Amino acid sequence: MFRALWIRVSAPVGREVHRHEAPDLFAMIEALGRELQAPHFHHAVIDDEMNAAVAQVSRLGVFGWYRNHLVIGLPLMKSLTIEQFKAVLAHEFGHLARGHGRVGNWIYCQRLRWLRLTSELQS
Repeated sequence: MFRALWIRVSAPVGREVHRHEAPDLFAMIEALGRELQAPHFHHAVIDDEMNAAVAQVSRLGVFGWYRNHLVIGLPLMKSLTIEQFKAVLAHEFGHLARGHGRVGNWIYCQRLRWLRLTSELQS
């Protein structure tokens, strides 16, 4: 039963970008974070979606210790002006500041826990 209750949420899929590869991007992210007084991102990931997102991945399951991931779609980034892109980033910071990802992850994990536990008990 304990195994049924332990849920691991995976980090977002994509290419992780590091500060030395995109210093201007990281400078923009850090400046916006300071300006908005929002929590910081631990990882930045580029994928091939026309979207941007925040993912909060718990390192300790139900006990928290979250890592914040910023996911940026390359097609989205290429299609926006710098000001538009900053607005998208600010929007994603808003999700992070309000804990939207954390609540969504918690609900998703609770649902999986109940499904697994029900399955284990029926076996």
